[in-house]
Amino acid sequence: MERKVAAPRILKIALLWLGCIGLRALPWRIPNVEPVMAATLPIGATSGVIASVVFPATVMVAFDVMGGAVGIWTPVTALAYAAIGLLSSRLFAGKTIRFLSGAFFAVYATILYDVVTAALGPLAFGQGWIETYVGQIPFTVNHVLGNVVLCGLLSPLLQRWLAAAADPSFGRRRSVRM
Repeated sequence: MERKVAAPRILKIALLWLGCIGLRALPWRIPNVEPVMAATLPIGATSGVIASVVFPATVMVAFDVMGGAVGIWTPVTALAYAAIGLLSSRLFAGKTIRFLSGAFFAVYATILYDVVTAALGPLAFGQGWIETYVGQIPFTVNHVLGNVVLCGLLSPLLQRWLAAAADPSFGRRRSVRM
């Protein structure tokens, strides 16, 4: 059963959406350390499947559109993040995100995302598979480390912030422990 997203929560999700776009646009940020997954995880836990799929996909598309960088990678990254949103809603719906559960999710989801999106190089641009995946290693290591920190530390806080809009007792019932 799909949960109805309360109006105050929709405003908070909109603020997160704008924040993700803004932080991704910072020129001096650490490469591959982005807030999209850390924001998607608590949305999946608190706001249902539709919000958890639409949120990251639209962040990816909007960022490419605003930056004038729309290409074949745009739908691939949007769909990959939509899958991560779906996974987050299935694994964390109604459960409290803890540091370890957020960190473990970040490891697996980031590797899945990077494997899928890295395949675009050989398929769309004729790169060699071995060169692509060997070249992907430093990118993925940085991406995993950034997402582990952000999903482990930030996702639990964002979940409490989002849940407070509809249910002040949220998080006292069930939790995902890892």
